[in-house]
Amino acid sequence: MEDTPLDPRAERSRTAILRAAAQIIGEEGYSGVTHQRVAERAGVGRATVYRHWAQLDDLLFDAIATLDAPIFRSGDGETLREWLEAELSYAGAMFASPTTQHLIAVLVDRGQGRMVVERIECGFRAGLERDPKQV
Repeated sequence: MEDTPLDPRAERSRTAILRAAAQIIGEEGYSGVTHQRVAERAGVGRATVYRHWAQLDDLLFDAIATLDAPIFRSGDGETLREWLEAELSYAGAMFASPTTQHLIAVLVDRGQGRMVVERIECGFRAGLERDPKQV
């Protein structure tokens, strides 16, 4: 969202807000996420949530980006076959999880098409620029 460095308090509140939103998505799906509920769960004021994310969709996308995305992990020296088997097994478990099912529902329900794909690609590229081994 912002390109300027945040002060430590703002960074802590952003982290708490994203964690809270991700927890709510995992427990209830995206429809459970509101600025008020996230603020209560994160222990911050609602205005703080709005200050960082005026639009709920932006908060949802940023929270989703914090979720574990195992299909983008790099291999650890194993053969291609071993890596692929492990990744497909892990991805299968991920797609069976309620959190991922809620994510898919968000993407389908929002019907944003290409915009959604571009935001995911942009987030993935940003992750690669930060630390290729973390993505």
